[in-house]
Amino acid sequence: MHPGSSRFFELIDKYLRHSASEEETAELFLLLQSHVHDEELEQHIEQSWDTEKKELPALSEHRKAQILSTIFNAPYPLENIRKRPGAFYRYRWLAAACLALLIALGFLWPLLNTKKQESRAVAITNTIDAAIRPGTIQASLTLDDGSTIILNDHPQGELTKQGSTSVIKQDSSTLGYQGATGSDAYNTLRTPRGGQYNLVLNDGSHVWLNAATALRFPVSFNGNDRTVELDGEAYFEVAHNSQKPFYVKMRDGTKVEVTGTHFNVMAYNDEPAPEATLLEGSINISKGNLIRKLQPGQQAIVNSGNISVINKTDPEESIAWKNGFISFRDADIKTIMREASRWYDVDVEYRGEIPSRFFTGSLLRSASLTDLLHILELSKIKFKIEGRTIIVSG
Repeated sequence: MHPGSSRFFELIDKYLRHSASEEETAELFLLLQSHVHDEELEQHIEQSWDTEKKELPALSEHRKAQILSTIFNAPYPLENIRKRPGAFYRYRWLAAACLALLIALGFLWPLLNTKKQESRAVAITNTIDAAIRPGTIQASLTLDDGSTIILNDHPQGELTKQGSTSVIKQDSSTLGYQGATGSDAYNTLRTPRGGQYNLVLNDGSHVWLNAATALRFPVSFNGNDRTVELDGEAYFEVAHNSQKPFYVKMRDGTKVEVTGTHFNVMAYNDEPAPEATLLEGSINISKGNLIRKLQPGQQAIVNSGNISVINKTDPEESIAWKNGFISFRDADIKTIMREASRWYDVDVEYRGEIPSRFFTGSLLRSASLTDLLHILELSKIKFKIEGRTIIVSG
C-alpha cells in the first residue's frame, strides 16, 4: 500500500459523508489529480462493488441504468469549483470514472460496506423522483388558423394539411413538412418546460427544440429567403441554398443569417443575453447596425450595444442538451438552476445569501432531480423541495 493511503481513503469517507471541509475536498481532488492512488482506488471500488452489488436487485431497472450511465458517461468529475486550484476536468478517465462511481454509490449508500441508508430517507427521495421527472418528448403545434394539435396524442402519419403541404408526424419525436410549396401559412411548434422535439422544415432543414421553446416558421419558403422566429433554444442543421439565405430572428431583434450550416441559438428571456454557437460552416449574427461573422468553434454573445465573439474550447458543449446531457463549464448556481427549471419543470426560489460557486461538469439528462441537487450540495449549497418549487439557500 502506498504511503498516505489511509489519509486518502479517510478523505473519500469524509467526502461521501458530506463532512469534508473545503480544504479537505481540495486535498482529495489534488490526490486524484496526482494519480498516485489510482491502482488502490480501482481495487477498492471493485471490492466495494462486489460487496454492495447484491443490493442492486432491490433497485428499479431505471435507477440501475441511471447509475451505470453516470459511471460510463462521465468525461470528467461531476463537480469542480473554480476557486480551487487546478483544472480538475483533465483527470484521466480512470480517476473520473472512479469518482463518479464513488458518488453514485455514496448517494445510495452513504457509508460503503456498512448498513443501508435509513429507509425513511430512501422513501422521501423516491417520492420526489416520482413526482418530479426529467423532461420527455412532448410538444404542441399551432396551425395557421390558431387551432392546436398536441403531438403526443397522435400516432405517426399525416396529421393535417396546410395548403398543399402535408404535416407529418414522422416518428415519436419528429414533425415534418412535405409536398408542394406555395402556401403562405405559418405554424408554431412549442415545447413546454420539461419537453423537447425535432422538426424537419419543408426545405429539408432539421431543427432540434430544447425545453420551453417556440419556433414560428412558414410551412413552405416561397420568397427570396427562409426566415424563422425563435424564442428559447434550438440547434439548426440548415439545408444549403446559396440563392435563398436562412434567417433566425429573435425577440430582441438579434438575427442569425446562414446559407447552410450547423449552429445552436440560445435566446431565452430569462438568460442574460442571446448566444449563437457555430459548429460547422459560417454565419453572420446581427443586431441593429452591428454585425459579426462567426467561424466554426466560435460563439457570439449579444449584449446591449455589443456583439462579443469568443473561441470555444469545446463548441459541442453548446449542444450537450441535444445529445442527452446537462453540461456546464464555469457556471454559477443560478445558471444551472435556470436550466434545471426548464428541464424538470420546476420553479426556483432563493433565500438568503447564496455562496459564490462555479461549476464544471456533466450529467445525463435522464438523471433524477435529486441526483443533480445532491451533486450541487457537495459545495455547501442547500436545497429544499416544496411541491414543484426548489428553495436554494446558503
